[in-house]
This record gives sequence, C-alpha cells and structure tokens, in this order.
Amino acid sequence: MAISLEKIVDFNGNIYEVTNAVIRRARQITEIGDEDLEQHGFKVVSTSLEQIFTRKIEYQLED
Repeated sequence: MAISLEKIVDFNGNIYEVTNAVIRRARQITEIGDEDLEQHGFKVVSTSLEQIFTRKIEYQLED
C-alpha cells in the first residue's frame, strides 16, 4: 500500500525536516529491515514515507 499523494501535499510542516527523517528512516530500514517492508513490495523509501506520514515512526530534531 502506497501513501496517498494527498498526505504529502497537505503536509504543513518543514519539508526539509521531514525529508531528512524519511532519508534517515530509509537508511535504518536498509540496515536492519522492517516488518512493513514486504507490504510495500520491498521498497525502502515507500515504507519509510508511509511510516513517517502515518506517524508510526516519530522523529525529532537533535540540537
């Protein structure tokens, strides 16, 4: 299942921050795997996007 384009277009936060969160999550999934990966056809970025935008995975900025 892919994330709907509406969720991305309607995003009101900092696009730079969320892009970095998706990239970092994709890197984590590549290294350690994830149970949602098969659901997304083994597409790491799609899995990462879905997890970030559905708030399954939360992110925060580090100072």
